Amino acid sequence: AQTDEEYRMEIGAGVGLVAYEGDFNGSVLSNMQFGGSVVLRRVFNPYMGLKMSAMYGKLTGASKDVKTYYPDFVNNPYSFSNTLIDASVTYEYNFWPYGTGRDFMEGTEEAFRVAIKAHMKHGTTSIFPTLSSSTVPMIEAACETCQKLMEEDNSPVLGLHLEGPYFNPKQAGAQIPEWIKPPVAEEYEPLLDKYPCIKRWDEAPELPGSVEFIQSCRKHGVVASIGHTRATYADVVAGHKAGMMHATHFYNAMPVVYKEHEFKVPGTVESVYALPDMTVEVIADGIHVPPVMLRVVYQIKGVEKTALITDSLACAASDEGVAFDPRVILEDGVCKLADHSALAGSIATMDRLIRTCVQMANIPMEDACRMASETPAKIMGVFDRKGSLEDGKDADIMMFDKDLKLTYVMQMGNE
Repeated sequence: AQTDEEYRMEIGAGVGLVAYEGDFNGSVLSNMQFGGSVVLRRVFNPYMGLKMSAMYGKLTGASKDVKTYYPDFVNNPYSFSNTLIDASVTYEYNFWPYGTGRDFMEGTEEAFRVAIKAHMKHGTTSIFPTLSSSTVPMIEAACETCQKLMEEDNSPVLGLHLEGPYFNPKQAGAQIPEWIKPPVAEEYEPLLDKYPCIKRWDEAPELPGSVEFIQSCRKHGVVASIGHTRATYADVVAGHKAGMMHATHFYNAMPVVYKEHEFKVPGTVESVYALPDMTVEVIADGIHVPPVMLRVVYQIKGVEKTALITDSLACAASDEGVAFDPRVILEDGVCKLADHSALAGSIATMDRLIRTCVQMANIPMEDACRMASETPAKIMGVFDRKGSLEDGKDADIMMFDKDLKLTYVMQMGNE
């Protein structure tokens, strides 16, 4: 017999020690991608399991003795029905999913629906569709589509994420260089005023007009994030003081420590590390950020300041292998510019991020799942209904097998 504390350590991530009431006949489930990772001990008695049901897309629970339903699981939490339980959310944070050959930059309802459906099959039950640097008409078209989808019942779309175009051209990466420029108040102010669907906007804080842009984002309740930048420590601090609290695809499209003559200069990465309240996100495909660096970010910033993202392009979750941007090729399991000057995005889906963190970076399953659910939900201000398995929160659930392969997805109570 285990003590309560021993049991707490084994399944403490609770992450989903859930017997689903009704048709599932006691299957062990867990929540991923905006249903959110949850440590059961934080919400429920960790020794009691949780018998859950979904009603009107929300979670309702009644405590039951886990040993009554899962006697084998108590002895070996990885053996029950070959099911591993833990949760994650996609903050879609896939802020980035494109997919199945369609791209949110198309701005059409069809493109949005196809991409969203593709990523939902891989565990993304909530999403902030992302536009990389675009023209104002393209942004407006995507906003109109996004707002329409957000108004639908049980919509997985929580808002729009704009990645640019206010970036440093020297860190353009795969952004379309002709569209990159400093912030233009005559552009962003009308967009922020008209479209409440805009929930996040990425920008390089060293650009002229940056402080005003960040302050405007904050005034409109939009998360301002540092990205595609060559910001110095002074630039990062100035942006931070103005309200920029997050870093976009950390380590990518930003410098690390470098030398000027005989002196070392902190890069954007070290500058963000130096500000303890800044949050970061990492493309956890094991390529954009190698596993050892994923672990470094995890060790320095910690679970509560680190989120996982896909940064995936249109060829993700697709058999076509074709990106929306004709400059982009698929090679070595990642998207690159054809001239091999830069990585252009991933083909990862959210379930792969969990596997990479656990199996390659040796990050505990509980923590990997929290970084894909609880943390991004908090960053984006939706933790009141997403990011954890709790009574009254949205019934977004996913299930892994013992090899961390995704076997089941529920979104708002629907399979």
